[in-house]
Amino acid sequence: MKRLSKQGWTLAVSLAVLLPFGNPVWAAGMSVDIIPNFVGLGLGVTTQWMGSSDMVGGIVPGGRVQFSTHRFAEMYGPMLDANVLDIPN
Repeated sequence: MKRLSKQGWTLAVSLAVLLPFGNPVWAAGMSVDIIPNFVGLGLGVTTQWMGSSDMVGGIVPGGRVQFSTHRFAEMYGPMLDANVLDIPN
C-alpha cells in the first residue's frame, strides 16, 4: 500500500476539518429553485494522469441563466446544458 505524500495529508486534514461546516446544498447539488442565475469559478486539484503522483491544479468556469419558469442555459467547465422548451423536464 502506498503512503500518503505531504500534499495528500494536507488535503485529508483540510477535508476532515472543513467538511462538517459545509452547506448541505453543496452535497445535494444545485437546483433550479436555489440559485436561478449565477456566474462563478471552481478550483480543483487532481493528478496529471491516472496513476501519476504529479499534481496539477485548475480553474473551471461555471454559470447559469434562467430565462423563464423552466427555460435555462448552464455551463460547467466543458459541459453545456439547456432547456429551451417551457416544460419541467
